Parts: sequence; C-alpha cells; structure tokens
Amino acid sequence: MSNLTAGVFQFAPEHQAVRDKCHHPSKTFVEFLRADVETSIPARFEKIVRMFPDRLAVKMGVREFNYTQLNMAANRIARAILKARGPGNESVALLFEHGIDGIVAILGVLKAGKSYVYLSPSIPVERCRFILRDADVVMLIVNHRTAPLIGELQVDNAAAFNIETLDRELATDNL
Repeated sequence: MSNLTAGVFQFAPEHQAVRDKCHHPSKTFVEFLRADVETSIPARFEKIVRMFPDRLAVKMGVREFNYTQLNMAANRIARAILKARGPGNESVALLFEHGIDGIVAILGVLKAGKSYVYLSPSIPVERCRFILRDADVVMLIVNHRTAPLIGELQVDNAAAFNIETLDRELATDNL
C-alpha cells in the first residue's frame, strides 16, 4: 500500500496524530536562531527551565519532574561528579534502565563538562566491560536497581556512585 497520493506523501493516521502534537503551540514553523544552535545542551536546557519552570519535563508512571525539579536534580549530580573528579573532559558511564534517572544523569554529566556512555543492564556483562575499557571510563553512575551490577563489571579504576544516595547537602543551583 502506497503512502503517496497524487505525488504527496501521506502519513499513516497514527503517525499523523503524533505529528499533530509535535509542533509549536502557535501552529507555526519556529526557526532556530544560530546562537541557539551553537549553545551547549546544558545552557539551552537552563534557558527552558527559566522559561517554563513549573511545566512538566519528564514523566514515567507516577514519577514526574517539572523543569525546575529536573534541573535541581541534574545540578546535584553535576556537583557530585565535580567533587569526585574535578573539571575536565572525561568519560562517565551511566548504568540505568530506561527512565527518569537516566535523563537526570545525562544532564548532570553534561553540566559537569564530561561525556557519557549509556549502558543498559540488559547488555551482557562482557560487552559492558569492553565498553567501559574502550571508553576509558573514570566514573560509573547507578541507582538502587543497577548498583548490584557494579561488582560484576569489575570497574577497577573508576569511581562509582548511586544517584539515590547522593549527599543531600549538595547545592542544587546552576553551576
């Protein structure tokens, strides 16, 4: 069955319904300014936080964060990373199932000026070990569900911490 009608591409109804929800609320094309495109991901995210602090940012099941809460959680992780490793571009591994913890950790790593390697606990342990060695990972970030895997991964030279046991005294304001 062709999606072309009179030379015009037609989306399947279920895809069109998703597309209809995925554009600017004014229903107009929004051009990105060059300055916005050349801005770092953390800086662009912080701009969105300032514009929409109380809007829903992420939701999974009953757990949800607005932009302010997401930003504060990411800042705590960034500060924990910097406290442990200091500044400089290094690789940090994130070991999470898909969900909010992974999103928070990605933002935290980027805010700390590091790069990240995302690992899924569903990947075989040997493959994870290879990725950790190949990426020269200096830190592994986990949550309670993935923390038991740290021992299996044999991360010798990398620090590891659980985002659910972070020091509550770490500042949550932007770095």
